[in-house]
This record gives sequence, C-alpha cells and structure tokens, in this order.
Amino acid sequence: QTGFMIGRVLPNILHLGAYVTGNGSNGAEIDIIIASINEGWYMVGHVWTSGAEWTITRLVFMGIVGGAAVSGAEAHVVGPHHAKRIDAAVVKQLRCTMSGAAHHYDEDADKHESLLSIDVWRRWRLTTCAIETCVRRLKWWQDIVANPDRNTHLLSIFFGTLPHETQDQSTL
Repeated sequence: QTGFMIGRVLPNILHLGAYVTGNGSNGAEIDIIIASINEGWYMVGHVWTSGAEWTITRLVFMGIVGGAAVSGAEAHVVGPHHAKRIDAAVVKQLRCTMSGAAHHYDEDADKHESLLSIDVWRRWRLTTCAIETCVRRLKWWQDIVANPDRNTHLLSIFFGTLPHETQDQSTL
C-alpha cells in the first residue's frame, strides 16, 4: 500500500532537540523550557535557604534557572505570549528565592502587597527573556562579523551566493 505508515500520529515531534508542532507553534517547546526552569530551581533548592551571600545565590540562579530559560532561545522564534510565560515562571522562582522579601504587610490598612514583577527583576539585576535573547543574538552576530573566516558559510547563506549558485544561469 502507498501512503501507509506504521505507528501512531503524535501532536508534536522531536527534531534536533526542539519540539515542533504541525502548525508551527512553540507551545510544546515552551512547556519544556518552563519544566526545565522548575527542575533547575528544585535541583539546587538547598541554595535558596542556605543563607549564602546574595551574589552567590544570584550567580547560581542565573546559571541554573536563567540558563534553562534562555538555553537555545537564539534559534527559536518566541512570540510575546510565550516570552511572558517564560518570564512568569522565572519571576515566580525569583519571588520564592526572596523568601518573603517580595511581600509586604501593611498593618494599618490590613493589606498584603507584593512587589511588582519589574521590581523583582530590578532587585535581582536581571532582565526578561526577550531582552536576554536579543542580547545573545546580537553577540552571536558580532562574533560572526568579527570572525568572518570561521563563519563564511553563514555569511554566504545570509548575504551572498553559495558556490553552486555561481554557475552561469543561462546554461541551466
């Protein structure tokens, strides 16, 4: 029979480490990134309550949790909705790491108040996923331009012609 395939139809496929859906959405990949953020945070959970210096805690957070959030992000086209989901997951872990410092109780007004997310980012001196991804992409392009001999394949793909395209087009 033609057109027959053994197996089952799945909603997404794993291709070169990224989850790709049939309609091109990144939802499955974002779910895995968020799971990776949470897994990293739980993996080093003892650091958050150890009383270590803030700079050490921040470096561990950036390496484990922040790294999981932007790992491979240069290659993905992440829309604003997905970037907000990733940022919300990171801010949630930042708030937990602050051990109550992101919360304030006003006894006079009998009101609980939380820091705004932007204030949490500022307190930790970190930036959102979208900005971090832009910075990483710019650094990548700066490296390509600074080392053209090592990146001729990329430069010719994006801005030039490939060797097989230099043939006389009239003979084809």
